[in-house]
Amino acid sequence: MVPSNASFDGTRVDDRKRAAQPAMRFVDHGLLALTRSLVGRIPPGVLRDLADDLEVLASSGELGGIEVPDRCYEIRSPEGRAEVEIRLES
Repeated sequence: MVPSNASFDGTRVDDRKRAAQPAMRFVDHGLLALTRSLVGRIPPGVLRDLADDLEVLASSGELGGIEVPDRCYEIRSPEGRAEVEIRLES
């Protein structure tokens, strides 16, 4: 089971990858839509984990979300991709 690291009130997300709280019952998988101002804060050519940026947005109430009750499929591995392909073919 994947540990929860986010809470969700229907519109806003509290996302803490490094300091999850017991009340958190969501996992933050999915698509991100970032504003130009957030992307503009990232220096060109710098590899970076967006977890810190997302936590700042969450703490200021600026991180929104949509609850999706269906399972999230990861496609980073050959096994994950094969699972998605089977799901899409069914």
